Amino acid sequence: MPKIVSERNLTVAEVERILEEMSTKRDLSSIENLTLDYARKFKKIEYEKAVKLKEILKEKFDIPEEYAVQIVNIMPESTGEIRMILNPLNKIFTEEQLKEIKNILDEYRE
Repeated sequence: MPKIVSERNLTVAEVERILEEMSTKRDLSSIENLTLDYARKFKKIEYEKAVKLKEILKEKFDIPEEYAVQIVNIMPESTGEIRMILNPLNKIFTEEQLKEIKNILDEYRE
């Protein structure tokens, strides 16, 4: 069993990038291949956009990384969906902030 050295939150696009890089150096295990297939199928935006969008959400709106990652993975299309994702934070986001987040997501949407 491999030892866990560190842990961090990743978007689906980041997982895809990591596994693609690993596949150039060695054969991927069956679980890694399945995960790569999943990432290719279900990522909503490309790696560079995902990383940038995650950072914008964290810095501009003070959203914790685990929530920013989920927003990037889901790419919600309405302020209601964004509110539902952020609801467990017990932090109040104004309708203006939610609209601004949605507008930013729309800019990055593919």
